[in-house]
Amino acid sequence: MRPRQAFGLPVSQSSNGIYELMKLSSTAYGLLASRMMGNPFYIRYQITHRCNYGCRMCGQRQFDASTFKELTIDQIRMMAERLARMNARHVVITGGEPFMRKDLPEIIATFKQHHFSIRVQTNGGPQVTYERLAECVAAGLNDISVSIDTLDKLKQDDICQRQGVVDHALKTLEYAKQLIPNGISQANVVASRFNFEELPDLVRYFYQRGIYTYITPVMIISEQEASEEGYNFRSQDNSFEIEGLSAETQTRVVNELIQLRQSGQGLTNSTKFLRDYLTHLLFGKMDWTCEAGRMTLDILPDGTVTVCKEKPPFGNILDPEFETLFRSKDYREYAKKISTACSGCFYGEYREPQYAIRNFTVFGEWVQDWFRVFRFGMRFENRKGSTKVYED
Repeated sequence: MRPRQAFGLPVSQSSNGIYELMKLSSTAYGLLASRMMGNPFYIRYQITHRCNYGCRMCGQRQFDASTFKELTIDQIRMMAERLARMNARHVVITGGEPFMRKDLPEIIATFKQHHFSIRVQTNGGPQVTYERLAECVAAGLNDISVSIDTLDKLKQDDICQRQGVVDHALKTLEYAKQLIPNGISQANVVASRFNFEELPDLVRYFYQRGIYTYITPVMIISEQEASEEGYNFRSQDNSFEIEGLSAETQTRVVNELIQLRQSGQGLTNSTKFLRDYLTHLLFGKMDWTCEAGRMTLDILPDGTVTVCKEKPPFGNILDPEFETLFRSKDYREYAKKISTACSGCFYGEYREPQYAIRNFTVFGEWVQDWFRVFRFGMRFENRKGSTKVYED
């Protein structure tokens, strides 16, 4: 392991417990404020549309990244200040591929200065070196999500249209475990026809290595949706659809995931999410009233803001009147109209925060997770009654 102090990182993270306690209280306050006062709780900031992968199930492939302006660091500082005034609490830095921006550590530091909880979502490719990740950690990153859908190297390379994808992703997760042992390192697994029956084994594999897992169901665009405005991120590759699997298989796999989740095996999907996903698989039901655009916001590389990543922009975060617009009755009615007309989705970034805000059972599950698992970061062996299960 390379010395942490060489990158300005503390040798010990004994203060991390205090940080995590502050993060928990901030999360609780943010959830309450969103529930009671309508503050945006969760921000997805796509800092770039550029990406070095060509994942077949990602609608981002349709964008010409060269046509999108990206905010400067000074503009990002303005944005972070404005979002902080709006009492937003959590920001996910995504893309495209965030590590395509050389100033990613500065961007992280900017949000950290305003006490945001920050996650970076990355494909974990060759651009994520130990040195670059260490700079991000030194800037305040304590939470990273790395895309990996299978341990079958040929299959993963075919999905991403690149070579060496699995090795790069596992390398990045290992770097994260070394650099932020008390933080959150997570494998983001897109559930599709190619890996559905592997999902429980993937959860176990990552847990044995001190890594969390989140399951993201693939979303396939229908013929009707293809003719409508929006639905920018859904795959147009029908081969990813979970079809040809019996209801018995679907039920067995999801129930096994629920058991893993409830036994604390590192799976971070809420139990409600997994149960609703099974209902969707079996009966095609979405069964929720989306509040995207009210509890959550998406910000594109040029600062334009959308109700969700699938829908057209309605304003720009740098507009001095944006906060007034967001608080207005007209905007609330617009956001409700957009979400009501949507066919629905299973994107966790919209469902999970809303579940936690509207459902006290899910919020209680989050709190239990913190006391049982999250406060130990990736050191799962420190949990009461547990034994060491992974190699350092």
